[in-house]
Amino acid sequence: MRMGDIVRLYISADIEGIVHVTSAAHTMPGASEYDSARRWMTNTVLTAAETAHAHGCDEIIVSDSHGNAQNILPDAMPDYVQLVRGWLRRLSTMEGIDHGTFDGAIFLGYLAGGMSVGGRSSRVLDQLLVALRCSKCQ
Repeated sequence: MRMGDIVRLYISADIEGIVHVTSAAHTMPGASEYDSARRWMTNTVLTAAETAHAHGCDEIIVSDSHGNAQNILPDAMPDYVQLVRGWLRRLSTMEGIDHGTFDGAIFLGYLAGGMSVGGRSSRVLDQLLVALRCSKCQ
């Protein structure tokens, strides 16, 4: 990596595939378990962002991509994270990806479609972050 290079990461996050999310009560604003699911989603995104930052990523754009796109708690995000919220988006769940170049992308909380063969979601298995690799990171 050359001196002065900025390492950028893009994260798009949905809620249905977040660990512990198991029903509509977790996914709809006003539902009985929604606030818990928002915290779980926020913590999942925060863990990924903090890990990436600790390994050399300077800037991280996070796209909140579930429902009303106002699920991730913005006050929990550090200064190096730019949070994209709301739905006036030309690129839908990938809004912000066209703002410069990125060294990597992570998709959190997404699940396979209902009829997908071999698809997994948190309803079946807990998720585990095994490795994060970035060619420009230390």
